[in-house]
Amino acid sequence: MAQIFAKSQIKSGIKKAESAQKTEGENADNLFQQAFSKFEKVIENDLTVVDALHNWALALTSQARTKTGQEIDHIFALAYAKYAAAMTLSPNSHEVLNDWGVALMDQARVTNPDPGNQLYDQANEKFLAAEALRPGISAYNLACISSLRNDPVRCQEFLRTALEQCNLPQTDNMKTDPDLSNAVQTEWFQEFVESIPKI
Repeated sequence: MAQIFAKSQIKSGIKKAESAQKTEGENADNLFQQAFSKFEKVIENDLTVVDALHNWALALTSQARTKTGQEIDHIFALAYAKYAAAMTLSPNSHEVLNDWGVALMDQARVTNPDPGNQLYDQANEKFLAAEALRPGISAYNLACISSLRNDPVRCQEFLRTALEQCNLPQTDNMKTDPDLSNAVQTEWFQEFVESIPKI
């Protein structure tokens, strides 16, 4: 019974966070707070804690994307605390590590998109750790960081890994991904895209 309650609270929290992403301003903040409350209830009852922490962190990351100034850093810091807590309880969670890396990249994009930003270093670290646990899960994200840093050899390697592990976005999405902009115009990228099996 407790497990059913926990899962329903998490599901409800995810729906609130998704609704918040489609809303703006105070209404969005209210929906995010309702989502956080759902995740908190699960944790207070010590039920499916890692799942709740992970989804709480995802919701905080979504909320941070709607903010400006110092508020962004504050909300991302709250998200990272949830990711860290989830990893303490489940150190082999490649999903949590990958999403934590995505959040770090999101923060870098909005606060300081310089590829040398230490947030990209931290994201790279999380992605490599996730990749070590489950090859392919973070390969595309690692390719994006490599592209941003003008490292075509590493970018190609990770794109190939993502392809081998069937974890690539649609070709059109790759071609328009700003993180891959340094790679998209190159001959090797065109050849890579041509090599992707057509379904």
